[in-house]
Amino acid sequence: MHVGTNSLRSDASVRDCAEEIVNLATMISNESSANLAISGIIPRSDDEVLAVKVSGVNNGGMSFVKR
Repeated sequence: MHVGTNSLRSDASVRDCAEEIVNLATMISNESSANLAISGIIPRSDDEVLAVKVSGVNNGGMSFVKR
């Protein structure tokens, strides 16, 4: 499954964006027997501000999730 987040364009923090992804995965896990893996958001090169947020999510924003 590939997902993105429109929150990257808002004033949401890196942690908020990561939490949205994790919450979606949790919801799917609770409703399904599917095995899920969160790999990260595909890097962007079209917008430097968004690229920084993507990098932040991918390089530590979801670190609080690792269980």
